[in-house]
Amino acid sequence: MKGKWIIILMLFSTLLSAQESNSFNQVKKRKRKLFSEDAVVFDLTSTLWKNAPVGIIQQPLKSIGFNISLFADRPLGYSPFAFAFGISYSVENLQNNGVFVSSNITNTTNIAPLQVPYLSNRLTTEWFDIPIELRLRTKGRGPFRIYLGAKAGVNITNYHQFIDGETKTRDYHIKNLNWYRYGVYARIGYAMFNVYGYYSLSDMFELNKGPQMAPVSVGLSLLLR
Repeated sequence: MKGKWIIILMLFSTLLSAQESNSFNQVKKRKRKLFSEDAVVFDLTSTLWKNAPVGIIQQPLKSIGFNISLFADRPLGYSPFAFAFGISYSVENLQNNGVFVSSNITNTTNIAPLQVPYLSNRLTTEWFDIPIELRLRTKGRGPFRIYLGAKAGVNITNYHQFIDGETKTRDYHIKNLNWYRYGVYARIGYAMFNVYGYYSLSDMFELNKGPQMAPVSVGLSLLLR
């Protein structure tokens, strides 16, 4: 009788160890999966200026840009929340009827409406950003997502391009344009497809050296695993 109980206890101990090992492997697998979740993100954006000067007509359907970001994802325990940080390259195109007018006397830059016909007239800015995100996503093959983020970056280059029927000109490095930016953004959606919105907290021009306006972007995000 005593030997029978010893055999039963040994079998129970073996089954328990196997179950614990299987649970541990499942946890490791889940952590590896979450670590690489949404590592590559592509945003297709349309950008407008908030507080644009009077007389400036903006064209959001022609002001198309993009962000491409690489993230490392850190789950917060075993909750549906995660923290992510990464790097991002962004291009903003702002199509409008404005021209930049700089004054060497006052060291300021203003925007005035163009008085001539044109085919294309836009400001292009390129940025290197450092984004961070607090991520909420449900489990499953097609998760629902709410990603809240903030990013700060530096300007790589900027130029104003004008095209009419005969000429094409580019003026690089707009005077008094801020070389840095920072703002907040969000991605909300389901599965791979999400809506995106960015709100700049920094002005486009240096303080007291140009119109105090800033870009706001909306668009679609494609999240790749």
